[in-house]
Amino acid sequence: MIRFSLMEDRTIKCVNYDPQRCILEIELWNSRDRVYYLGVPEEIWYKLKETNTPAAYLRKYIRGKYREEKLRR
Repeated sequence: MIRFSLMEDRTIKCVNYDPQRCILEIELWNSRDRVYYLGVPEEIWYKLKETNTPAAYLRKYIRGKYREEKLRR
């Protein structure tokens, strides 16, 4: 699993991506939940980590477009 931390963002704590399984894992600051998005192409992960506004990118290009599963802590 590739790991990339987004410490500058107020919503997203860190992002992990598994290119073999096409799973994007996002850990949120406010709830400490982990959200998994299934079937996410690697290109989307690269764009997410490159953007200056990761939370906005998540809302616009990922949420609602890929199957989502939450892991509560």
